[in-house]
Amino acid sequence: MRTNQYLKALRKLEEIYDLTFGYLYTQGFIFCGDKNLTKDAIQELFLELCENPHLIQRINHPRNYLLVALKRKILKSKKKNESATTQLIAADVSKELSYEELLIRSQDDLNRQASIQKALASLSPTQRKILKLRFFEGLSYEEIASATNTSKRTVYNQIHEAIKRIRKYVLFGVVLTYMIS
Repeated sequence: MRTNQYLKALRKLEEIYDLTFGYLYTQGFIFCGDKNLTKDAIQELFLELCENPHLIQRINHPRNYLLVALKRKILKSKKKNESATTQLIAADVSKELSYEELLIRSQDDLNRQASIQKALASLSPTQRKILKLRFFEGLSYEEIASATNTSKRTVYNQIHEAIKRIRKYVLFGVVLTYMIS
């Protein structure tokens, strides 16, 4: 009997994973800005749920529960990493950036921001809308297709073209910045 319940819980967990991974990854990346940290935190979260399948049965709103749990894991991991980083910085206090280096870095950041702004401005309104739905609202390709009255294939193509254009602008801006300096 327990084996049946365990298998049932694991099937539900697998279904939840398939339905929420894209959303969790997007939200986690927006939250921390680190792809690897986000993936690791998601894997840890689902491993813990595999080890405690009885928790799965108690979750009423899996998407919300998992998002909160993911953010907590990310914060815990960042805190742990910051502690290690603080120790490294304390060991290398003598190496501070000069005023000129800070200005150069600041200018590089401004140039990157300008490149990203130009890239986003070059997108069609449809591409901007689809990117917003996918990466900021965490909708699946099917949900976007339904919301925009287009096919799933069109959504894939629009996202692909938009990302390709953004990469071109950002890469061109970075290369141009280094050629000038």
